[in-house]
Amino acid sequence: MPKSRKSPFFVLLLLLAYAPTGSASAGPVAFNWQLRLEVNVGAGPNSSVQLPPLSGTGIAQVSGGALSIAPGEIVAAIPTTMGFGGTISNGAGTFSSGAVSSGFACPSNAGQIGVDTACVSSGGFGGLLSLSGLLHLGQGLSLWGLGGTNVGQTSSGLFRALQAAPWTTGFASAWYFLTVDPTPFVLADRGTFRGLPSTFAGPGLPGLSLVAPMVVYSPIAVLPENARGIATLSITFVPEPRVLLLGATAVFALLLSAPRPRIRGVPSASP
Repeated sequence: MPKSRKSPFFVLLLLLAYAPTGSASAGPVAFNWQLRLEVNVGAGPNSSVQLPPLSGTGIAQVSGGALSIAPGEIVAAIPTTMGFGGTISNGAGTFSSGAVSSGFACPSNAGQIGVDTACVSSGGFGGLLSLSGLLHLGQGLSLWGLGGTNVGQTSSGLFRALQAAPWTTGFASAWYFLTVDPTPFVLADRGTFRGLPSTFAGPGLPGLSLVAPMVVYSPIAVLPENARGIATLSITFVPEPRVLLLGATAVFALLLSAPRPRIRGVPSASP
């Protein structure tokens, strides 16, 4: 009895039925990241520099419109520049819509003489993720990206207050003042949101860029060691390789399942 052969269309339907979708609603997702730091150190408003950008790859979890990044997915060494340096290894982070509270919004006196402030716009898409291992003059800056205030100490024994705000796709600013010039100065930047893999429907790839500000200063005086900064974390999600290969797999399966042509006039071999 001849063996039955599945039709090419039947095989294609099976492939489509069991193939993963291009945008998973939940689960692990690969991403490329880039971290940029714009910093200002000392008592001059024109001393801002961009540190060399850092980049790498990681795995995140996307579930229910939230993005979670496990510790150690963003790891990079920073060559010492203007007192900044160390090896960054992120803490656990979760980002979602509306996660940044109004408690980190810029106060009405931001930029006035005597006020150093790191603040962000509330709402939007954002959350908390620490930059553990990042130092300035030996003082840890792990609050950068978490938000809040603490007092630390440099390697030379100078006590300084660190104030930071969480990550946001909105607007971030670091206000500071100089006793030699009553004009307030500010570092500022804005994030972007293209969407998560579970909701993205536009051209290109889903992703986002988050910004987080910080200021570190002496509570009693403007010193050359005072510093400010804006961190920008850009994330681009990577499509699953098996999804990209689906078309080639389907064509190959169709070729295998297609019936072989018969050649007329050629007698079969005698047993």
